[in-house]
Amino acid sequence: MRMAKDTYSQTISPKQFGQVIGMSESSLKRWVDSGHLHVTRTVGGHRRISIKEALRFIRSRSLKVRDSSPLRMTVNTESFSTDDCNSLFMHYLKKGMAEEARQLIFNEFIKGATLAELGDGLFKTSLEIISLEGNSANNILIEHRATQICIQIINSLHELIVEEKTLFQAVGGAISGDVYALPSMLVAAVLKENHGAAINLGPNTPLDVFREASVRLEQSKKPDLVWISISELKNPRELSEELSRFAHECDEDQIELIIGGRAAGKLTLDHKTSLTLHASLNSISKQLIAFKK
Repeated sequence: MRMAKDTYSQTISPKQFGQVIGMSESSLKRWVDSGHLHVTRTVGGHRRISIKEALRFIRSRSLKVRDSSPLRMTVNTESFSTDDCNSLFMHYLKKGMAEEARQLIFNEFIKGATLAELGDGLFKTSLEIISLEGNSANNILIEHRATQICIQIINSLHELIVEEKTLFQAVGGAISGDVYALPSMLVAAVLKENHGAAINLGPNTPLDVFREASVRLEQSKKPDLVWISISELKNPRELSEELSRFAHECDEDQIELIIGGRAAGKLTLDHKTSLTLHASLNSISKQLIAFKK
């Protein structure tokens, strides 16, 4: 299902890109000259555009794809209603149609949807409904398979995020006892899309590991932000006390601490300037505006 990394590094000519978006070469030349469209040059001096750059430009300008054949992949920028997208994505996940599910998310991303919007929308909506359909062996199979498809899709989208500059360093994962990998992966992807260098420690990470990766590091190596995902919570009072102590340590080191997940609302945490609780990926994305300034 996953598109090869080198696909995005392959190049096309300005004429071919013009065919993709229905624009003249002279229009493309103006974009190149103004620095809005990045090109490389062959030994002979001919302009070439990487497929990744072509996709970035299409997305940034909300352009329609007229003919995707020069890109050597299918790209559909036609508009669909939210209900249609949700229904299709749900159908693909339930049936195990991994490539169709990837293509739908890929198209929505190229049309301009952010990873936060996709995570809070298509991913969350579909997986929540699937998880409520019972505990039979077949339903568990469908849920686990759907989760794995979503994980693969997030990994493939990582390769499309253009890393123009890194504005902050981040580390995070899911707390000890929380075996869910997808929420933390989505946070890492949202951070990357917002110009953060994110290290995802994965599920079931003890709080002391978060300390080793943040407050216990040398000052010059400490991250700007730590995120903790909490989907499973067995002892809210005990974890609240532990997280409040960690929040105090982060506050002293001026490290932002972000806590989120479906079970995070059960926590009772001490107020700290650097501590924020989030109920959605879009909420996290909005907070990251401060790092962009």
